[in-house]
Amino acid sequence: MKGATETSPTISRLMWILVAVWTLIAVGSACWNSSLIREHAFSEAKARANSIYLKDIEYRRWNAGHGGVYVPVTEKTRPNPYLSHIPERDITTPSGKRLTLMNPAYMTRQVHELMAELKDGARGHITSLKPIRPKNAADAWETAALKRFEAGESEIFSIEEMEDGKRYFRYMHNMVVEKPCLKCHASQGYKIGDIRGGISVSVPVDARMVRANEATTALLFGHGGLWLIGLGVIFVSGRRQIRSEEELRGREKSFRTIFEQATDAIYLIDPETAQFHDCNHKAAEMTGYSIEELKTMRVLDLHPEEERAQLPEIFKAISDKGLINGISGLHHEKKDGDLVGIEVNASLVEFAGKTFNLSIIRDVSQRNKAEQKLKQHVEELERFQKATIDREFRIKELRDEIAALKKEKE
Repeated sequence: MKGATETSPTISRLMWILVAVWTLIAVGSACWNSSLIREHAFSEAKARANSIYLKDIEYRRWNAGHGGVYVPVTEKTRPNPYLSHIPERDITTPSGKRLTLMNPAYMTRQVHELMAELKDGARGHITSLKPIRPKNAADAWETAALKRFEAGESEIFSIEEMEDGKRYFRYMHNMVVEKPCLKCHASQGYKIGDIRGGISVSVPVDARMVRANEATTALLFGHGGLWLIGLGVIFVSGRRQIRSEEELRGREKSFRTIFEQATDAIYLIDPETAQFHDCNHKAAEMTGYSIEELKTMRVLDLHPEEERAQLPEIFKAISDKGLINGISGLHHEKKDGDLVGIEVNASLVEFAGKTFNLSIIRDVSQRNKAEQKLKQHVEELERFQKATIDREFRIKELRDEIAALKKEKE
């Protein structure tokens, strides 16, 4: 019963702990999901850049595998001056149509020019630290990437702002010299397996980041709403629990008042061990033991040995019926050895989440004495009444004898 007054502060602390935990969960979930959204946008851009690179590699291999391909000479497709050392760079068909050799690099450059005109706005650039064509020279980001390729890395990527002021996902993968490459690049001293350069792909990310930011904003609003709902549930549940505990505390306070002010001894007894859990001052007064001493004792300790055999049956009756009334003929053995006649009324009660035997013990020693005196008076009256009847009967007999004698004389 002492712990009841501490319930509300405990629940309040628990509520604030739950608020803190719920807030950490909400913030953690929001941060984690936000990072997933950004990682998805990043992965999407990387996948787009990587697919462009792989496509470039495949058609370059196709071209190189054929030793280059011949295409018609046009205003846009002029003979490649960097292939002038190759015999039959330019040929004329029997019909008089002029054709020029297009190597993988020339084809890649034209594909990248077409790609830049698309709505997606992706860019491609084939580059090297030793470019044949000056326009293939690497910019600062590409130069740093190429040096890292020479150190052993195979791909580099990051989000960068380019010269047009927009952000791009920049991706670059190394290019390894293969046998077909030597037709055009043997003059540069490359050998099979060397790192010749790389293909740089730049994919715009501003639109993707805008979508990611919009998704993140919606996510934050959603998490904020869930967080507020969670707070509402915590506080409403907490307030209900506090009110419930306050009501329980009020009932326990009323019980404690009755418990302490009762004119009979009251015990809370553990039904499993028969040990006293609590008792009132009247119990201490009746037995001569202090409350602290009684709390260390069992029910058997307060009864004379000849009565102890009855107690298990009494406890079983309480467990079976939940209530017994007016059991008399029992005694408490006081600390000084005197016996006190008692009457027992008991019931099972729930307290602090546990079932106890609530026993109300009434001192009936004075009543027993009064009853004994009354019994003695009754016995005396019965003896007096019997003596009176006997005397009256004797008087009647004497009268009858006198009457008989008178009759004889006459």
